[in-house]
Amino acid sequence: MDNMTSMTPFSTITDFQQLGGSIASGQIVSVVENETSLLSARVAEVTLQPGATLRWFLVAEGDVAHIQRRFVFRLHEGARLELLGAFFGHHQRRLEFDLRIEHLAPRTTSYAAFRGALWGASHVELRENIHMFPKAKDANGRVDGHVLMLSRDAVANIVPDLEIEQRNVRASHGATIGQVSPDQLFYLATRGMDRVAAEQFIVEGFFREIFSNFPMDLRPNVSQFISSLTSS
Repeated sequence: MDNMTSMTPFSTITDFQQLGGSIASGQIVSVVENETSLLSARVAEVTLQPGATLRWFLVAEGDVAHIQRRFVFRLHEGARLELLGAFFGHHQRRLEFDLRIEHLAPRTTSYAAFRGALWGASHVELRENIHMFPKAKDANGRVDGHVLMLSRDAVANIVPDLEIEQRNVRASHGATIGQVSPDQLFYLATRGMDRVAAEQFIVEGFFREIFSNFPMDLRPNVSQFISSLTSS
């Protein structure tokens, strides 16, 4: 990938948008965000020019009480987008993510997936929209949102939305909100795990698929964070 342009991990989206918020034709760009970066801008708007590729990773893992972010991605012919996000809620923390992906032209591809775990009285609002415009022939888009509830007081709302104005496209979504199964905990207890260790094992397993596609330097930090929450 000689043409790869990799933004500095945890650089602010403000810096990116000052450069025009556009990925040039044929360029491959990776963006990594942590909680500090998420707080630097309420809105992230990116245009992918023909043939551009964007891989965007984010983790909201800290103690900020309220995080709110709107994403808008506009894909031109042959552009490709991958967005992977993980979030953690605890105490009365509130997280709001509003995602809009616009397939404007033929042969565009997008995949966006969020996974989150909620403790305490935390709350997440996740809105995911794919819009297939009339010229988006042979476009392919999918959005996923999955939340694991670890408290009866936590609240999660996932709203996937598809707007289709072209017949020759593929567009899909998946959404789940679930709790740790007592059967899972019982099974792990029979293998010698106490509840804290079992819960941590389940949560780490829940995130394993999405983290396997994250940059290596993010994974140890996230695992450590899960450990601190499940043992508190």
